[in-house]
Amino acid sequence: MTLAIEQATVTDVNADGVGVALVGNFTTVAPPSAQLSAAGRLVAWLLTELKLPSAALYGRRELDAKSASPGDQWLSGARYKDALLQAVKAV
Repeated sequence: MTLAIEQATVTDVNADGVGVALVGNFTTVAPPSAQLSAAGRLVAWLLTELKLPSAALYGRRELDAKSASPGDQWLSGARYKDALLQAVKAV
């Protein structure tokens, strides 16, 4: 079986950034806590390895207003960006 893979890119950002995708539709709900915790560990490791501050963490829509990713709950509603940042700092 062959699966199609769509690469999500943001012009002028991907050359200097790392994309991390969470599976799910976060338009009306935030990712589950286990998913955020795992993402927090991964992002913390990436930030450390790449010597970047937590301020370097952006959702795709913050860089490309046409994108629906990472969902409406990223910056409003559940504001799971805040929860992800807390998970990063907890590592």
